[in-house]
Amino acid sequence: MGYWCKHYTGLHNKTCSKGHRYSNFGPEFGIANIIPCILRNENPKPCADLERKTQAEIEAEDKKFDEHFKATMAARKTIVDTGAKRGDSGQIECPLCRGKLSYVVSGCNGHIRASCEKAGCLAWIE
Repeated sequence: MGYWCKHYTGLHNKTCSKGHRYSNFGPEFGIANIIPCILRNENPKPCADLERKTQAEIEAEDKKFDEHFKATMAARKTIVDTGAKRGDSGQIECPLCRGKLSYVVSGCNGHIRASCEKAGCLAWIE
């Protein structure tokens, strides 16, 4: 994430948060290789609003990601440890915010889909 411009919203969106259309930087095929939003690109197209994240911002994002990942793995382990089988659903305490984390175990492949009742907290689909 530290390679990206602060305004980059992902190529699944049409524009960055400053309103620049990604398609204005070049053809759709290969656009990720030429947009200025990604630091690793060689010879990116110029953008007046390009703003790289500071080292402190990168470290804060990394810390938040690590916390969410550890909480996700803890929640997943708790769901598995309850003995949940394919087709089961239920709720556990969210290890991040202590709210309700609802889950469903897929009946066809056993993958878990879960989300916390608190917006922006834990959520995943396997």
